[in-house]
Amino acid sequence: MSPSPGSHPSGDITFISAAPPGGGWHTVCVKAADALMAERLVPGRINIVTNPGGLKVFEEVVATRRGDGHTLVAFSPGLTMQILLKGSRYSYADITPVASLSTDYGALVVPAGSEIHDLGALLARLRRDPASLAITGGSGPGAMHHGMIGTVASAAGVPPQAVSYVGAGGVAQGVAALKAGTAPVGALGAADVLDEVRQGTLRILAVLSDRRLPAPLDAAPTAREQGLDVVFPMWRGFFGPPAMPQEAVGFWSETFTRLSRTETWARLLQESNWFPLLLVGDAFRTFLDADTRRYEKVLAGR
Repeated sequence: MSPSPGSHPSGDITFISAAPPGGGWHTVCVKAADALMAERLVPGRINIVTNPGGLKVFEEVVATRRGDGHTLVAFSPGLTMQILLKGSRYSYADITPVASLSTDYGALVVPAGSEIHDLGALLARLRRDPASLAITGGSGPGAMHHGMIGTVASAAGVPPQAVSYVGAGGVAQGVAALKAGTAPVGALGAADVLDEVRQGTLRILAVLSDRRLPAPLDAAPTAREQGLDVVFPMWRGFFGPPAMPQEAVGFWSETFTRLSRTETWARLLQESNWFPLLLVGDAFRTFLDADTRRYEKVLAGR
């Protein structure tokens, strides 16, 4: 793609990952940049800056990059949790939502030999004694996986704060705890446990998607099928600084839409075990508002 004189972008692009390599933020930066360059949808270079700091990076971008049309920052529901829990002076109203590009879906997981055979049995245990099960995840307390089990508990009539979420330092540690039997239940992404499900070492009680996922996860029922109306998309996307020029917003809306239709992006999604979730512009802002309200409800313990 060759931009016309004076069109956006007028220089190199920067993608910021506010977390180290290996996590979803850094991965979406790398994969999106690779696909955009492969499809020649962006002129010039895309520089990936790794600046671990999570909420701190979000606040720095809001405070120092106003009007910058050449910087995008990767984010996900993990940032939503940090904003709400840590009481940031900023919110999503202060940034420019650009696009959601992909998603995983939450999954409630147990070791293959667990006595908990389905979602109903898990909910019965939580209703009887919510602190009796040490639930692990792919992140520590107060992050996205904690929000997932809190959402499930709230929908089941269990106070989220009564659930014993112990978490883990990362997805690999959470999966290892399940396989070792030191954690009886996990709240993880479906893509995180795909290999273990194939190997028969872990079993999914419920996927938190609106419909069953493709093979090899097609045998795992959704929570909705089992009477619990919970969908938990673990989306990944980009935001821009405050007052991002409309020319830049329009460019990225069009460019990410074009990217989503390419075989290159479809292949990258498949390789990552991610699912498509394209939302741009006002549709993405509306989605963020609803997603944030859900987390607020869970954190309020209602």
